[in-house]
Amino acid sequence: MGLITGTLRVHQLQDALHDMEFRVQEITQSKLAISHDLCEVADQAAMAAIEGKDSEAIKSLEADKMRLEAFEKTLDARMSQYNSKIQAIQTEMESAKKVVDYNIKSSFTYGGGQ
Repeated sequence: MGLITGTLRVHQLQDALHDMEFRVQEITQSKLAISHDLCEVADQAAMAAIEGKDSEAIKSLEADKMRLEAFEKTLDARMSQYNSKIQAIQTEMESAKKVVDYNIKSSFTYGGGQ
C-alpha cells in the first residue's frame, strides 16, 4: 500500500469509525427513552394497584413493560455489535497509520541514513 492509498484508507476508516460512534449514540439515546418509558409504566402499574383497578389494566402494563425490556435487549445486542466493529476499525486504522508512517519515512529519508 502506497502513501496515497494508505492515507485514503485511513480517511475511509475514520469515516466508518465516526459512523459507528454516531450509531452507538443513537442507541444510547433510545435506551434512555426506553428507561423513561419503563419508569412511567412502573408508576402507572403502581397507581393501578393502589386504585384497585382490574387485573386487565395491570396485565396490559406488564405486557408493555415486557415489550420495552425486549426492545432494550435488542438495542444492547446492536450496541455490542457496533462496539465490536469500532474495535476492529480502530485496529485496522492503527495498521494503516503504520503503513503511512513507514511510507513517509522511506520516501523522505535521504542518503540512506536513519
